[in-house]
Amino acid sequence: WKGPDAALLTGLLKHRGTNKPPNAAARPRTEVVKFSPAGDSGVAQSLADAFGRTDEERAAVAEAFRQIKQGYEAEVAREGKSNNLAAAMAFFIAANVAAYHQSEPPADAATDKLFQSLQETMAGVPAFARLSNPEKQQLHDWLACMAGFVLTGYTEAKQSGDRESLKSFGELAD
Repeated sequence: WKGPDAALLTGLLKHRGTNKPPNAAARPRTEVVKFSPAGDSGVAQSLADAFGRTDEERAAVAEAFRQIKQGYEAEVAREGKSNNLAAAMAFFIAANVAAYHQSEPPADAATDKLFQSLQETMAGVPAFARLSNPEKQQLHDWLACMAGFVLTGYTEAKQSGDRESLKSFGELAD
């Protein structure tokens, strides 16, 4: 991962529950967690380079990550949550919680509450406001690709009864 410093996400966790606005008028502007896509972020290829051993493997893995991201983007577009860091973070958390606990993904209502909470919290963290558009897109794409990878792998392992893969995806989610 060569995106924004992980301290940004640590700051989000520390910020949660502190300095909460007392009313709706004082809430942070959620535009902070949104971005305008500017082409390929390079995340799919970076992940393929990390996971693939041969040129053929890297090409196949890059394509798989592009398809994961495309599927994710189609889903969030239907929900009106395109190009939103909080939506990608909610997906990342939900996918990893399911794989870690070897359970079904959280219900849509719970995920929507998580999204709303994350959107408000992230919008209030100054470090998110300082991210450039390309940095927001790179972080978003990494969250969406890794969440999709974990959820897809976990779901396939669960359906096939592959205990070894279930264990691996649980450890990855951890």
